[in-house]
Amino acid sequence: MKIVHLDAFRKYGGGQKRYVNIASYIASRGHKMALVSPPGVKVRESFPGRLYTAPFLGDGDILTLAKILRVVLKEKADIVHTHSHHDHWMGSLVKALLGKRIKLIHTRHVDFEVKNTPISRFMYVRSPDYTLTSCRSIKETMIRSLGRSKGFREEKFEPILTFNYPEKWGTPGRIRKEFGIFPGEKCVSTITRIVDNKGHRHLLKAIPEIIDSLGPVRFFIVGEGPYLPVLKEMARELDIEQYVIFTGFRKDIWDFYADMDLSVFPTENEGIAPGVMESLFYSVPVIASDVGGIPEVITHGWNGLLFPPGDSHQLAQFVIRLFTHREEYDKLKRNCAVWTEERKNEDPPGKKMLEAYRKVTGKA
Repeated sequence: MKIVHLDAFRKYGGGQKRYVNIASYIASRGHKMALVSPPGVKVRESFPGRLYTAPFLGDGDILTLAKILRVVLKEKADIVHTHSHHDHWMGSLVKALLGKRIKLIHTRHVDFEVKNTPISRFMYVRSPDYTLTSCRSIKETMIRSLGRSKGFREEKFEPILTFNYPEKWGTPGRIRKEFGIFPGEKCVSTITRIVDNKGHRHLLKAIPEIIDSLGPVRFFIVGEGPYLPVLKEMARELDIEQYVIFTGFRKDIWDFYADMDLSVFPTENEGIAPGVMESLFYSVPVIASDVGGIPEVITHGWNGLLFPPGDSHQLAQFVIRLFTHREEYDKLKRNCAVWTEERKNEDPPGKKMLEAYRKVTGKA
């Protein structure tokens, strides 16, 4: 099969990690991949196929539409696979122009409600031959949003829990040495893009309560994004700068996981957070918001703890609880390893995606 991926996103996030991992698996089975994206974006460095550029300047960008059409015809694509709103709009137009000559598959990576408008119905009900969601929660959101629309067929929506098994294993002690962490000092991280809905501010609000109870704990905010200046100012106002380390973008996130005692994900809205699963792979217990697809990965009291989104006090109490109840902490840590072994015994996401491609095209 020949698959052309469209990705208008200019950053590199969890969605990009997931589809590159899956595309690599499928390419290794002899199928041909191509990507159309804005020039210079990070995902182009690791995508396993031919690379094409398009500006993706907006929904009325005729130049991008023309470029995508040329690529699809040149590649003799069986499938056009889209990943975000803008590229899916373009994919829907391509489908309208080419009809049965291609199959349109959309992966929904985010757990946001979709307004039931004519454009939404065109994009998400009529145009796709199949829609994949990165967790069950996203499928349920799409059903709530569009399920009463004419032509909506629930069987055309399939959740595939997508995860990225670690590319490498970190070196314990390296991060602690780099940042001068004292022996025995507890370390907590949150590794994700720094945008408003990821809820970093709820963690910062919890830190004074944690410090008052436990004494010095170091909090690593790993990542980059437009909300970073706001968080730095907030840390200053809360007088917690000495406990919070803003690392910026790091390529060595595996070394961070190798040195962390806890991972915290205080997100307000989430499909499936890659960092949650990465933490479990490293046997780092997780404290996370009870939202989106996170409860599909974290079982409260078994491999992590879940708190109501935005509840900084409950977040603080859970951190204090795990650092003062060693038996419970050790149980969660052991169960992280059990969860990892269970994932190893499952079919990889790439295999499930390939089966979806075959179902839609009827090709082997």
